[in-house]
Amino acid sequence: MDGGADDRGGPGPAEYSRLQQQLVSVRARLDRQVSQLVRLNSLSDDLLAASSERPTAEAFAEAIVDVLDVALGAVWILRDDVDVPGAPRAAVVGAAADWSGAGDHIAAQAGPGRTAHPLEDPDAVGLGGVGLVDPLVCRCVGRDGTTSALVLAANTDTTAGNYEPIGEETVGMLTLLADKVAAFLDNRTDQRLIRLQLARLSASEERLALVLQGTNDGWWDWDVQAGTCFTSARWAQLLGDPTGDPDVRSSFWFDLVHPQDREAFEWSLQRAFDGDAGGIETEIRLEQAGGDYLPVLVRGTISRSPDGTPVRFAGSILDLSERKRHEAAVHRLAYYDALTDLPNRRLLVDRVQQELQACLHTRRTCALLMLDLDRFKTLNDTHGHAAGDELLRSAARRLLGAVRSGDTVARLSGDEFVVLLTGTGDSAEDAYKAAERVARGVLDVMDAPYELSVGAVHHSTSIGVAILTEPGMSVDTLLKRADVALYEAKGAGRNTIRVFEDRMQQRVDERSELDSRLHAGFGRDEFHVVYQAQVDPDGRLYGAEALMRWTPPDGSTVGPTEFVPVAEESGFIHVLGAWVFEEVCR
Repeated sequence: MDGGADDRGGPGPAEYSRLQQQLVSVRARLDRQVSQLVRLNSLSDDLLAASSERPTAEAFAEAIVDVLDVALGAVWILRDDVDVPGAPRAAVVGAAADWSGAGDHIAAQAGPGRTAHPLEDPDAVGLGGVGLVDPLVCRCVGRDGTTSALVLAANTDTTAGNYEPIGEETVGMLTLLADKVAAFLDNRTDQRLIRLQLARLSASEERLALVLQGTNDGWWDWDVQAGTCFTSARWAQLLGDPTGDPDVRSSFWFDLVHPQDREAFEWSLQRAFDGDAGGIETEIRLEQAGGDYLPVLVRGTISRSPDGTPVRFAGSILDLSERKRHEAAVHRLAYYDALTDLPNRRLLVDRVQQELQACLHTRRTCALLMLDLDRFKTLNDTHGHAAGDELLRSAARRLLGAVRSGDTVARLSGDEFVVLLTGTGDSAEDAYKAAERVARGVLDVMDAPYELSVGAVHHSTSIGVAILTEPGMSVDTLLKRADVALYEAKGAGRNTIRVFEDRMQQRVDERSELDSRLHAGFGRDEFHVVYQAQVDPDGRLYGAEALMRWTPPDGSTVGPTEFVPVAEESGFIHVLGAWVFEEVCR
């Protein structure tokens, strides 16, 4: 009977032995593949968890030898963006030769696919004289479709007997390992990009922190959808939090806005949310921890979802305290007298204008008191300007105490002050009575001795009063009338009060006209000198008195009693005196 089968038709001993050998071989290959897969998975975990200090090419070259049970493994990394600074980009395990320059030759034979295949011409790639047995090469293709590396597995002619022959299962394993290499390099590239982005983000945050610190701004970030609002440490400091810690509020900070600013601020913000504006920039006041209000400039920008819904409102607040103090100082310099801290002419004119407009609408009246200190120039000449300044400050304080808080006391210039009396009644008569009552009170207060550093001094006051008697009167007219009345008061002997009347203006106009004629007549040689003889009791001539005469072209004569007071008032008397002296001498 044939040894290949028994009497019942089954396999014979020889066939059974052959089948047993095939089964053992299949089981060995399966065990080998399972072992390779286990090692391949373990390699994947180890490589992903490994630090970047180990050279990538060397690690995968060792993995090829270990996983595939071959004598030689080689890796060439072709990507330039893999983060392996200083590490070799090619490595071989199982041969001492330097194969770093063979990458281009290997790539030429690697073919276009992703599957491992035999190396067609090993001798053409210049592998340092190493004889390769059954070499396999495979491209490592990244997710972007480009070749990121090449892997090679082979036995050598000197070690072929010590390793399993390279078969189909090795092709599959090398293909899987090439995929692992490509995935690892993609991962390393992602890590590099993430580190780069984190570094840029960190640098950007640092720059932003420095900018915010340099600008002294506090900032907030309001999540409109969630309702939470994050505020910075500088924000907390500006609003008086001693800890200066950043905070997350459960809502926006409307409750901190000054009640007088809240409506306008909410309207501006709602307008921006509705899409009429991309952001907001406005000045408001925010409540501090101690109850005071801080003036700030709010700048905010709105972020929206793709459908246009506001999702975030972020911005900054700038402390305006210093600017407000500077503006207040500039305003004070522009509108207040530096010596007495009273309103100056500019502010007085503005307030008088406002009062005249109010009187025009209400049909009420107001009054203006203009006053100066008698013999003030004498104090300056005798004791110096420091004493004069001291007197002016004392006089300003007395004036403020002598009028109502709603009235305005201003210093025009020198020793000249003005008091604006508001709400003096419905008629000129009411205004006159109120102004006279206040003026007499001022005279009494100002007439008391002043205790100065140079000693006690006494300075009376002259007051001119102007009443608003007709609607539409201008500021200049009212001031001019008060000035005319003051002139009359000083001419009446000082320390007295005069209320403007039309005849006063007429006299002023006449004096002004005479002054103009005086200057013009002197320029036309209308003046001459006559002499009055001086004789002794015996009738003998011993001298002559020179008398100036003014004869205009019309032949009329203007007497000295008319033009001399005008010349003295304007200072032209000095010119006339010098001319007379020269004329007499000649």
